[in-house]
Amino acid sequence: AASAEAGRFDWDTVSGIVFQKGYPPALAAVDARLAEHPKDAILYYYKARLYYDQDKPSEALAEADKAIELGYLQQISQTLKAVTYGRLYGDYAKQKELASKALALDPLYEDGYLARAEAEYVLKEYKACAADAAAYSGMLPKYADGYEHSMLCLLELKDYKGAEAAGLKVLSIKPDSHQALWRLGRI
Repeated sequence: AASAEAGRFDWDTVSGIVFQKGYPPALAAVDARLAEHPKDAILYYYKARLYYDQDKPSEALAEADKAIELGYLQQISQTLKAVTYGRLYGDYAKQKELASKALALDPLYEDGYLARAEAEYVLKEYKACAADAAAYSGMLPKYADGYEHSMLCLLELKDYKGAEAAGLKVLSIKPDSHQALWRLGRI
């Protein structure tokens, strides 16, 4: 067990390297692992995430495509591509399309619902946004993100009772949420 723990290389390991040493050493560590395991899709996903976190969308998309080509954990790489297109390129229609593709691969992948809800909000598809945000919250009820999106979409739909309930749920999870306090003060 101790040798397995010593050889562990997961996202916590990678993000720890970023925290302690920065992005170049983290990328070098992933590349060193890839030299040993060139068909390990999760390592390409890690590289994609590192590039995404540095606002390098073309590199992030290229690495996510490598992970997808290997056929493992396609839903997480599709979702990363989705948010790359939306958040870094401003193409929310593409974000929605790719998040939908991720959900077609795995309808229980909660982050796909959140990525799609985010895109739907920007695209002013508020009813769909509220449904996807609710799906996310149903899977991860202790996380505020889904309730925050629900609140935003329900406010746009003028469902003030629903928006208030979502806002109160946000505050039960994150009592100092400025976003929820501000919006609840306006209802």
